[in-house]
Amino acid sequence: MSAGSAAARALPREPTAHPDADPGPAALMDCLMGFVRTHALRAALAAGLPEALGERAMSAAELAAACGTEPRAMLRLARCLAEAGTLVQTADGRFALSAWGHGLRAGVPGSARAYIEYVVDHVAPSARHLPELLRSGRAGAPFERENGRDFFAHFAGDPTAGAAFDAAMAATLAAVRAAVVEQDWAGVASVVDVGGGNGSLLAALLGRHRHLRGVLAEQPHVLPGAARVLDAAGVTGRVRLQECDFFTAVPAGADRYLLARVLHDWDDGSALRVLAAVRAALPPHGRLQVVELVLGRDSGWTMAYDLMMGMLLPGHERTAAEWRALLGEAGLVLERIDPAGWRGSILTCRAAPTEPGLRA
Repeated sequence: MSAGSAAARALPREPTAHPDADPGPAALMDCLMGFVRTHALRAALAAGLPEALGERAMSAAELAAACGTEPRAMLRLARCLAEAGTLVQTADGRFALSAWGHGLRAGVPGSARAYIEYVVDHVAPSARHLPELLRSGRAGAPFERENGRDFFAHFAGDPTAGAAFDAAMAATLAAVRAAVVEQDWAGVASVVDVGGGNGSLLAALLGRHRHLRGVLAEQPHVLPGAARVLDAAGVTGRVRLQECDFFTAVPAGADRYLLARVLHDWDDGSALRVLAAVRAALPPHGRLQVVELVLGRDSGWTMAYDLMMGMLLPGHERTAAEWRALLGEAGLVLERIDPAGWRGSILTCRAAPTEPGLRA
C-alpha cells in the first residue's frame, strides 16, 4: 500500500480531553509533550524507521522486525508519531509515513533528516540553560554554558559536530534553493556566495545557469569540503574558492551577491559590518540578495525558531521593518521581498546613492 492510500484511510485523532473539561491544562500538557515528539523523531531516524517504511504501510511488529527493535516499544513510538502527524495509522492498524513524514527520509526532496539530527544532538542540550539567556540577555550564552565555548568555535573545532552542522545547513538551504536558482539570472554574469558554507547553493545555481561564473567566499576550514561538493556538481571550472573574513572585505565587482542564512547569526552591529563589506564591493549595477526568515511574514514556527537562535548565537531573526532599517543603515535600499518556499524570503537590495542630493 502506498503512503497516499494509507493516509486516505487514516484513523481520526482521539480528543485530547473530555469536551466539558477545561482545555487549558490539556493544551499545556500538549505543549509540554513537544520535547517527547522531538526525541521521537530522532529515535525514528536512529532506528531506520523512515527507510523501512518507504512508500509502504507496515504493522508495528513488522516495523520492529525490519528495524531490529522491541515490538512493544516500536508500537509506542509509532503511535506517538502518528498522533503528531508524522505517521498515519490505517484502519487495519498499520503505519505509513504521512505526506510530510517523507521528509524524514534521506535523499528525498525536502529531506529534514540532517537538520533534525543536528538540532536534537547539538542544539537541544543547550535548552536547559535558557534561563541564562533571560537573566543576562546575552544571546548565545546557553550554548556556551553547555559546550564551554561559543557556537562557531565549537563546530569549527569538532569535526563530527562540524560535519553535522554542514549537513544541516545544506538541508535548510535546500528549502530555499529552488526559489534562488529559478529566479531570472539573464544579464547576470558573476555571483559571489558570501558565507556559502559547503557550496551546495552555488553548485545548484551554476549547474542550472551555465553562463554564470561564481565565487565561494568562506573561512579556510570550510573550503576543502566545498571543493568536493562543487567538483561533484561538475562546476569547478566556473567557480573560484576564496578565503574570506566577511566582516572586513568580500570579493569585489560581481553582478550579484548572496547572503543566504548568514545575517541571522549575528547581532545588528556585526551584521552591519558584513553588510558594509558587501556594500563596498557592490558595483552600481549590482544587487545583493539576502535569504532569511522575515518574522511575521514567513511560517508560523518562526517565533520559536528566533528563541532557539537566542540560545545559540548573538543574532536574531528580524521583521520586514527591522530588515529595512538594518539594510538602510548599511547604505543599501531594499527593493522587494519575495517568498522563498516555507523556509524564508529573498530580500533584494541595491546600493544607495552616495552623491549629495540624490535620493534612493
